[in-house]
Amino acid sequence: MKCRGQSDAGAEFPPRDGASRQYDAASRRQGGTTGRQGGAFGRQSGAALVVSLVLMLALTVLGVSAMNMSMLELAMATGMESQQGAFEAAETGIEIALAQPAFATAAPAHVPAMPVGEGPFETQTSTVCVTTTAVPDVGFSIGAGSGAIQAFHFEVLSVGTGPRGAVSTHRQGFYVIGPAGSGGC
Repeated sequence: MKCRGQSDAGAEFPPRDGASRQYDAASRRQGGTTGRQGGAFGRQSGAALVVSLVLMLALTVLGVSAMNMSMLELAMATGMESQQGAFEAAETGIEIALAQPAFATAAPAHVPAMPVGEGPFETQTSTVCVTTTAVPDVGFSIGAGSGAIQAFHFEVLSVGTGPRGAVSTHRQGFYVIGPAGSGGC
């Protein structure tokens, strides 16, 4: 049977008179957790706030630097794509010039700027006869020839352009065998 003032575990409750108030005040002075100003919460003085703000600042700096790095990488990739497109446009210009059925030896042949592929890529070419050289024909193996043919040396200059100021210039030399005395460079 339970007596008044005892709990189930057998401990006594504090008395209900003025001694109870003295107990609470003593508990607060000794660092107990019963009061709002006293105890472990009162001794932190905002340290958790300072630590969390420092961590938030560090995470913000990391986030901003990662964003800047990704923007830089995107700009570099776009520039490389533009440069590669200009390179391919210049190569296409050389192929267009070499596909011509006849080459003029008296004056340069120009192909005006024309769009190439998809996007803002252009190419323009110029084919110029540079020089001629004699070709040994009939008696090549014995070092004698009739001098009836010669080699016409040409040079193709092709300029490919793309977005963001990308420019690629290519030169290609080739020669064509033709009859001697049919004009020269």
